[in-house]
Amino acid sequence: MTFRFQTLLGDLEDTGSEVLPVDERNLLIDNCISEIRKLRSEGRLPSGKLLVTSDSSNFIEAVSSEPYVYVVHGKNEHSDYTGNSDIEVCAKPFIDMFLLMGASSITQLRTGKMYKSGFPEFAAEIGGKPYELIEF
Repeated sequence: MTFRFQTLLGDLEDTGSEVLPVDERNLLIDNCISEIRKLRSEGRLPSGKLLVTSDSSNFIEAVSSEPYVYVVHGKNEHSDYTGNSDIEVCAKPFIDMFLLMGASSITQLRTGKMYKSGFPEFAAEIGGKPYELIEF
């Protein structure tokens, strides 16, 4: 499962979106986690471990408290907007891509001003896995 917030949560420099006020950031994070819980309770997501990827370290930190969620921590910086050449900045998106390619299916959740990324759909295509976009 993947989430693309761009700059909405205030922890990534990117284009195309605004930084939300803190109360709206927290509400967006809570709504996304609630949607994961809802989809699991409806049986629309696997019952085992769930890999969650995101461009927001704030979201990764929040969602990692769910006992069935697996995340990869690392630096979330957009390669086009950072002067940081640290290998970890470059490696994180590739690690996410390879892990998504190995998943049984890939779901992108999107709501409000979140970005409809081609990243998870591309991972599904390369990995030969089903892809679904859920807008809520």
